[in-house]
Amino acid sequence: MKLMHKQQGMTLAGWLFVFVVGGFAVLCTLKMLPHYLDDMSIAKVLKNLDRPDIGSASPNEIRDLISRGFQVNSIRDIPKDAVKVKRQGGVVNVVINYEKREHLLANIYVVLTFEHNWNTQTK
Repeated sequence: MKLMHKQQGMTLAGWLFVFVVGGFAVLCTLKMLPHYLDDMSIAKVLKNLDRPDIGSASPNEIRDLISRGFQVNSIRDIPKDAVKVKRQGGVVNVVINYEKREHLLANIYVVLTFEHNWNTQTK
């Protein structure tokens, strides 16, 4: 009978710990998820560059296509210098490299870094 009396469940301190850890996980998700969704949209914009006429496009035209893709997907806070388009030796190479800093609590920040590479052969 004594054994059953001791098994009553979690204490108030235990529940408080669970809520604090769960709340922190929810906070992190709400702060970082939009950046990962934007990153997936950027990957789709680069995938949409796989077109037959892209090999004859100039680097500025490719930048314009990427910029329009960003506008369509409501991606506004990627710096212009994060997108690099190079044409070398019959290959068009696009590199998008950027980082995001997100404030969590007090003086705690999270730094997220993203990099995408895309290339194709020109005709």
